Amino acid sequence: MKTTLHNKSRAHSAPSPAVPKKVRQSAAAIEIDMGKSPTMDARFLCVAINYPYMFDNPCASMIIDRQWAPAFTLTCMEIDKVLGNSTHGFCWRMLSDDDGFPCWAFTLAPEYNQRVAITWTPHGPDVEILNPAKDPHDRLRETIRAIIGRGVERALAAKGEAANASAFGHPGDCK
Repeated sequence: MKTTLHNKSRAHSAPSPAVPKKVRQSAAAIEIDMGKSPTMDARFLCVAINYPYMFDNPCASMIIDRQWAPAFTLTCMEIDKVLGNSTHGFCWRMLSDDDGFPCWAFTLAPEYNQRVAITWTPHGPDVEILNPAKDPHDRLRETIRAIIGRGVERALAAKGEAANASAFGHPGDCK
């Protein structure tokens, strides 16, 4: 991929000795050879334009393998269909490559998050995980996890690594 940056100054028509070999300067523009990175920021995919609420976390890592882009796009479309008119606070928390395995983590609005209740007893702490009142059976979260799991399987298949998926545990689980 080559990117052209327009140079407003036409005084310098020859490249300076300090300019790397891959950068060529002409009277009209500077041409930079960007190379072909195997990864990309998911915020540059069309799906991020179609579903901006999913990418509303400016501090999150959103790096995916280029070969995963079609599987990731389909995953976003399926999640949006499940969410319907309400986004339920869905947002990608992190997208990364974990030793060649897609790690796609999300978050929901606080009212859809599970809570941990710790009660102190004479025998020690008693820990209980409470499902949210808005989704008492945690169906929304489980449905999204299943969609992400299928998306991860599609991404691995796109790279020809579906056979190795079982070595990493449940699809969508990050280390």
